[in-house]
Amino acid sequence: MTIVNSKILGVCALILINNMITAQSKKNINLEQAPTVRAGMTTTFTSKFFEEYRTWVMDLFEEKMQDFELADSKKQFNAGIGKVFIDLSNQKLISFDIDSDKSSIAINDKQPYLVFKLEGIDLSFQTNFTLNSKPDWLSDSGLGKIDIKDLSIQLHLIPFAKDGKIQVDFSDSIVNITDYNAKFDGSTDFTKIFNIILKNFKTFFKNEVGNVLSMKIAKTFEQRLNELLFSNPSIFTVMENQVYLNYTLIGEPVFNKDYMTVSFDGTFMHEPTGDHQSVELQEIPSYYDQGKEIQIYISEQSLNSILQTLHQMGSLKLDQGEIMSQIVEMILNNFAVVFGKTSKARMIMEADESKPSLRITKDKTFIETDVRLHIKNPYNDQYDACIIYSKLEVELKLEVLSGFNLTGKVLNVTFTVHNMKAFFETKSTVEDIQDQIQVFVAPIQNSMNQKLKKGIKLPMPKLIQSDLSDSDLIQFDHFIMIQADPINKQDKTEVVQ
Repeated sequence: MTIVNSKILGVCALILINNMITAQSKKNINLEQAPTVRAGMTTTFTSKFFEEYRTWVMDLFEEKMQDFELADSKKQFNAGIGKVFIDLSNQKLISFDIDSDKSSIAINDKQPYLVFKLEGIDLSFQTNFTLNSKPDWLSDSGLGKIDIKDLSIQLHLIPFAKDGKIQVDFSDSIVNITDYNAKFDGSTDFTKIFNIILKNFKTFFKNEVGNVLSMKIAKTFEQRLNELLFSNPSIFTVMENQVYLNYTLIGEPVFNKDYMTVSFDGTFMHEPTGDHQSVELQEIPSYYDQGKEIQIYISEQSLNSILQTLHQMGSLKLDQGEIMSQIVEMILNNFAVVFGKTSKARMIMEADESKPSLRITKDKTFIETDVRLHIKNPYNDQYDACIIYSKLEVELKLEVLSGFNLTGKVLNVTFTVHNMKAFFETKSTVEDIQDQIQVFVAPIQNSMNQKLKKGIKLPMPKLIQSDLSDSDLIQFDHFIMIQADPINKQDKTEVVQ
């Protein structure tokens, strides 16, 4: 008698229970009350995701600070004995210090914008200056330095769609400066007097610095957001330069509590240029409040455009050679008698003129199409020995593999024969063929699975693919949801190196 270790049984029981809970939780996901958008495909980022990738945004912001410059400006002051004019030129940032840990990005739950905050910024500027006055009693020039310590900024980032991509504007910028020091070295003693006056005018730099900082923050977020959305270029290849995806933005970003959703065309096509007929947009969910930090929703119509593109390319055609005549004779009762015993019989299956259609339910995915099954003449495969007309229904399971590659596996193939045309004398009927057609299912199913292995690359940039945990693909009626979480890392900067 074999004695099984009780610990092993316990572990097995826990695994079984966990699998049952996981399966049940996926099955019980209810999106009937979820917000929807009209699109072919959507990508949703939660506020937690933005917080996870905050340092990734800040890394680029620090790069953009390297070329920080202020425009030449002219200012005037009332010095009591007349007006003093100062011209500032060649205003460049010579050093800065930014503490990324004092930054935050949050989604506003009432208005369509994100709130960006950054504290603890130190800036040092160098500038050329020229002083003069009216009446003409003062004239000087030289080099000035302005130090700003512990600057904080808060602003609203407003993403919007333009020319198929995301652009970001800003508003309501609030800048506070804790410590400000200005020193101008000229050739006369008047400069010393001017230094005393200038120290009382923090707003002299505050507005200009705030505007340039706000613009750099907005453009930084714009660049990172477009990298995340993979929207440049808007039409790109997803399968060996043969299938392309129209990933053009079709509407303004949607903001709601705790998430931002961006809608895309989602049409797959064979050629990346010329006029394209977009898929019919349908209402699909945009957010699942118990879901992961990145959620991608793909409509049934979008997936149908993949199928129709492959049909247009002829990629749905299956060609099976080296079939024994005895196998063919199972459905055509005297095939071997007419053509002799051979292992060079050939079968070609191709979709009829009507477009194949894909149907998604919460349990299964089906492909239906009319097909022609060509049994070729073994002596000359330029000619048909018989053509079998039937309706094909394929049941498959959609899967998403590493790298966000959408693939599938054929689970079942069913033929419904409705006509046949033989080019040799045979007693086989449509009913006979229907009874025996399953003999061809195994090789056809195997060929389909080989084609499905190639998969379709989903629009998720390599920049974050390696930083995402295992993704889930969950089916619903007429759409699928793919979701993933970032892997917990202390240093997100590893992703962009």
